[in-house]
Order: sequence, then C-alpha cells, then structure tokens
Amino acid sequence: MILERHGMTDSAPRGTPAVPPVRLLKSSPEEQADANNQQRYQSAVASLMYAMGGSRPDIAFAVSAVSQHSTNPGPSHWTAVR
Repeated sequence: MILERHGMTDSAPRGTPAVPPVRLLKSSPEEQADANNQQRYQSAVASLMYAMGGSRPDIAFAVSAVSQHSTNPGPSHWTAVR
C-alpha cells in the first residue's frame, strides 16, 4: 500500500486535495534537503502522480504544485504531500 510505503498510515482523509490559498514557496538555500529526504519526497510525489493518472484526476493541481519542489523539499512541502 502506498501509505505504508511512505509512512503515512496515520494520515486523515481530506475532502479536497489542496486548500486553495496555500502557496508553496521555494526553500531557502540554507535549508538544502539531503539526498535521502529528496529521494523520499520524489517517491511520494511519484506515487501521487500514479494515483492521479489512474483514478484521481481531481488531484492534478495539487500534485503539480508539490512536484515543482522535488529538488529541495522543505517541511511545508512535506505537509502539502501528506
């Protein structure tokens, strides 16, 4: 299961994939994500893309927003993925 693979089994379902006024900003250079964190984030976003393509077209905007930060994800980006 995707949630188990990414350690998100305690996540609560949401009625809407993304809250409209949320803006994800680029992480500062001082907050450079390590390679492991970056790989885990990219894997989680890829799982969302898979779900989006197969059965959840309603999450396309939210997935697009989080995928733009896959090279240097910060805590706010992880929150948006969860």
